[in-house]
This record gives sequence, structure tokens and C-alpha cells, in this order.
Amino acid sequence: LVVNARQSVSTTGYGPGGDTAGSVIQSAGDQVIDVQGNNIASNLDIDAGVVDNSRAIIAMNAAGQDQTILVQNGNLTLDGGTALDTQALIESANTQNIGTAATSAIDGYVAVRGGSGDSADAIIRSEAEQSLLIAGNDRLMGGTPFTDAALGLYGGSEDVTDGGDAIITQTNGTARQTIDVTTGNLELIGGTGLDAVAAIRAAGDNEAVGEEAQRILVQSGDLIVRADQDAGGLNNTGSFAEILASNTDNASQLIDVDGDVEVSGGDDQGEYARVTAAGTAVGVLTQDMNAEGSMTVTGGVGADAYARVETLTTDAASNQQLVVQNTLTPMAAAGLTVQGAADSANTGNEAGIVSAATGSDAQ
Repeated sequence: LVVNARQSVSTTGYGPGGDTAGSVIQSAGDQVIDVQGNNIASNLDIDAGVVDNSRAIIAMNAAGQDQTILVQNGNLTLDGGTALDTQALIESANTQNIGTAATSAIDGYVAVRGGSGDSADAIIRSEAEQSLLIAGNDRLMGGTPFTDAALGLYGGSEDVTDGGDAIITQTNGTARQTIDVTTGNLELIGGTGLDAVAAIRAAGDNEAVGEEAQRILVQSGDLIVRADQDAGGLNNTGSFAEILASNTDNASQLIDVDGDVEVSGGDDQGEYARVTAAGTAVGVLTQDMNAEGSMTVTGGVGADAYARVETLTTDAASNQQLVVQNTLTPMAAAGLTVQGAADSANTGNEAGIVSAATGSDAQ
């Protein structure tokens, strides 16, 4: 699909038997979506409907095929519907590229916003290698929940049984995930209700030295991963926040942010916050984090609402490095804060910076 002007997509009857209504671009083979613009601001905007189970979806469903999405002079937005059980999804059964170095980054911003009701998730997901390249020449502004965001995922929902997740994930154990935002913030904000998770996850391994299993770059902006923090009375247990490279083999994680880093669990028990690399990288740091500004990792309230920056494998090669320059707000009280739940009546709410490595390589 190649479009030279503004593209609006609206379809109904998605799903077996037409049991779900929404707006969908979907393929069972290779899929390339290229909104070129030709010097005219041209967006790709997919909005779900106003009935239950309305979803906004871009999907490629065939294993062994690829999906590429380009918006060369505009923004990419997906909005879940305004009824119950409404999601916004970009997903591929194989490799997925949202913006490409060879052709073009997404020129403006990418916004994926869940709707209302149970499971009003905002998700970008690939079952193989995944690359997101966002220029941020236009950004989401206007305050809560987004402030100067170039790539934003926002869980929806006002339902108490299953809140809206905000997740970027790659699930293949032999592939990589790269997220590169040139200008503006990278934000993942969970919705309201139970299990409103905010997460960036990669399951892959390193393809070579310098090709980390997960690479997150924010070149001029902040990185915010924040679970449901609705303190207005909804029970939001299970709303944790994490940045995770889960592969236990030769896998490393690089996080480099020219701004502030925030990873925050919700405001209830068990709502932890963590930045975790589970692998054993050969020749490189298993976890390498750099923040030009400050870095905060904050757990929730009560039992198991811990805050951790950690490597997990007990091997001499499982090491990590944290560099917090705190040069953006030099009068700030703290450059690096790792804060578990302040609740002495419960356990499992510790705070820590932990390397599981043994031997002289532990840092």
C-alpha cells in the first residue's frame, strides 16, 4: 500500500464471523505500508469504532513474512474504540519495521492508544526481529499523559477487572529489538484498573558484538515506563513496570537516553519496577545504561513492590554498568534513585542495584 496523500482507513467486521468491529490493515503475506506525503503533511490514522470489541489494528499474520510501516511526512496513530474491550495493536508474526534506516524513519510521532473497558491495551508486538525508528519531527503535546512524546503507547480502560497495558515486545529467542527515537520522549503509560502494565520486553539474543538483544536509544528526550498510578480508588493490583531482556543466553541490553529515565510501578501491592537483563553477554556488558539526566526506578506500595536494576545470571560475564550524568538539572537532589515500597509491615519491597555476576568482572 503506497499512498501519496493523507490516508484514512475505516473497516468493520474484523474477526471470524464479523464478531468484532474496527479499523484494520491486515495481510497474510509480506506487507509494506508507505505513506509518502510528497512534501505534504500526510498521516496514517486508524480509529476503532463505537461498539464493544472495536479495535484499531495493523497486522501481518504469516510466519516467514515481513511487515514494514513508513510514514515519511506525518504521524502514525492508532486509537482503540470508545466502548468496552477496545484495543490498539501493531503486530507481526515475523520481522517488523516501523520506520527503516534504508528508507525513512517515521517522520513525526507514533501514538498507540487503547480504548475503554477490559483489556484496552496498546501494544506493538513482533514474533521475530523488530525495529522502531522514529524521527519525532512532530510530537504529541498537551500534558497528561503525553508531554513531548515521539513514541507513545497509552493503555486505556476505566474498568476494574483488567486494565489497559502499554507494551512493546519482541518474542523470538534468536532475534533483536531496536528502538531509536531521534527527538522527543519514549513513553509507555499503563491505563487504569487491574494489571495495567507498562513494559518494554525483548526475548532475543545478540547477533554480534555491538548488536544487542535489546537496544533502546532516546537521542533527545526522556524514557518513561509508568504503570497504572490511578490513586482515585480503582484496585490496580498487578500494574508493574519493567524494561526486560529475558534471554538467558548470549544476550545484552543497552539503554542510552539523552534525558531522564523513569520506571515506575503502580500504587498498590506487588507493583514492582525493574530494569533487568537475564543473559550472559560475551565481550560486552550484559546491561549498559546511560542517562544524561536523572534515573528513577520506583516500586509501588506493600508486599513485593520492589525496585531493582539487575542482571540475573550468576556468571562472571553477567555484569552491568549504570552511568547517570545528571547534567540536565544539576540542582536536583538526586541523580539516581531506586526506591522500593515504604512499608515495613510487608516483605519483598526492597530496592537494589544488583549484579549477579561473580568474579573480577562483576561491576
